[in-house]
Amino acid sequence: KALKRDDIGYEIFMPMIEGIVEKTKNEKPENILTGPSSRNDIKSVKKIEKGLKNRDLANLLRILDAQTRRALKDE
Repeated sequence: KALKRDDIGYEIFMPMIEGIVEKTKNEKPENILTGPSSRNDIKSVKKIEKGLKNRDLANLLRILDAQTRRALKDE
């Protein structure tokens, strides 16, 4: 099932994603990324992932987590 505008996940993730994209225009990733992924807190990320009933959201979380950790590692 694809994430659609009327899904609760869309409402949760899109403002966060849009905010991050906007901030990246002027800031370095290490200055704007927060949360368990930026702290390399894999245990918390896995706990959040387990709580997501929508597999598409869980997949999105895994992708965003990996990209966050990769971006911070490369800095």
